[in-house]
Amino acid sequence: MNEEHVIAKNIGFLTLSNVINGLLNLVLFAIAARYVGTTGLGKYTFAISFTTLFGAITDLGLSTLAVRHVAKEPAQAEKYLGNIVLLKFFLALISFGLICLIISLMHYPPETTKVVYLIGGGASIASLSTGLRWYFQASQRLRYEAILQISYSVFVVFFGILALTFGFGVIGLGFAQLIGATLILLPLSWLLVRRLLHFSLYLDLSFWKSLIKRALPFALMSVFTTIYLNIDTVMLSIMRGDVVTGLYNVASRPIGAVQFLPPLFVTALFPVMSKAYAISKTDLLEILNKSFQFMLMLSLPIAVGTTLIAHKIIDTLYGTGFENAVPALQILIWAASLVFINGICGTALISAGKERLNTTFVGIGVIINIIVNLSLIPSLGHIGTSIGILVTELFVTASGILFVRRYIGFNPLNQIKASYPILMAVVTMGIVVYFLREQSLFISIPCACVIYFGIILLMRRDYLQFVKALLNMRSEKH
Repeated sequence: MNEEHVIAKNIGFLTLSNVINGLLNLVLFAIAARYVGTTGLGKYTFAISFTTLFGAITDLGLSTLAVRHVAKEPAQAEKYLGNIVLLKFFLALISFGLICLIISLMHYPPETTKVVYLIGGGASIASLSTGLRWYFQASQRLRYEAILQISYSVFVVFFGILALTFGFGVIGLGFAQLIGATLILLPLSWLLVRRLLHFSLYLDLSFWKSLIKRALPFALMSVFTTIYLNIDTVMLSIMRGDVVTGLYNVASRPIGAVQFLPPLFVTALFPVMSKAYAISKTDLLEILNKSFQFMLMLSLPIAVGTTLIAHKIIDTLYGTGFENAVPALQILIWAASLVFINGICGTALISAGKERLNTTFVGIGVIINIIVNLSLIPSLGHIGTSIGILVTELFVTASGILFVRRYIGFNPLNQIKASYPILMAVVTMGIVVYFLREQSLFISIPCACVIYFGIILLMRRDYLQFVKALLNMRSEKH
């Protein structure tokens, strides 16, 4: 199978798994909202975010480093696997110990503390899985990764709903996370050892030292990203309590239905941009220009449509009693739309050898996010946190555009002018959605999609052909 077909197939597997996982998680969250309310959701989401903050300890960028090296030198797979799995075991013990120690010192209610213990245990077991699963990416066997991701979500949702039905509440949700992580680790280990790669555990301290040293840039990026994605929920819980934390996560969960799109596109875009830059900066600029318009085509209608029907989304998913989450969703969807843009800017900079700028942007973004949260949470609660996310994404996006303009010659104003078909389609769609805003989502969303993409197809077919062109560019550049 030639290279572009492998890329397309792997993206297909990841797309399928991400869509299914997103839907399953949203289903569990919507059902949980009806059983445990905003208070229970606040405890549950705090436990997830709090334990995830310690995930950077168990990762340290080791998986990313291993993928890069084993993809180039497959013969090193056994050595990397044997060492990384054992190293992650000790890191997981350290992480879980810190989770238990710190949560006990924070004097949270017993129920919240128990949920943190359970989810922390599940996260520690899951870290062992990541110590193995990176091999699927390195060997371009992402079908296995997709199957494992879907299986994990199915287990968590099944046992979560079962626990809620029998009245175990948020404690039951914690057990579901622990059981899901355990059930995935067993077949994963069998698959690797028996079917794909025979390896043994290694205790090579000098190699461990080398791994950690080489992985530090990735670890730093992982730390910044982890803090940025989870600190808002933790700060809300500490400063405003479970109810406000629950409302914020009620608003943020539906966005997960579209958040998987930018990473998938970037996965396909990165090797193409890297090859283009090696040949000519002009080629990289051409791809960046098309990518910018393509991301506008995806992100703008999502942001506009969600803003107009946010109240119907919240009501349909969670029922009555969650109306206060609507303004937060309307703010957060615009922050999510900016991720589409800053994702391609960051990828272009990395392709041009400016990867340190990305780490700098995210690091400064974390600081901005914390400062805004500290300033706004006391008075605005979950709305203040949503504003903090939007301000941070605006900074990261503006910084990315500024530097791709400086180093690659990208002109955002010209691209916005060239995107007039998108703007016309968005305005038309927005008018229709506005008049359908009180109708069922099963009416308003299909109508919006038909109108929007119908206009796009009539005016600019090349937008929808861009993804296919990306896959062909690899062969054309030879």
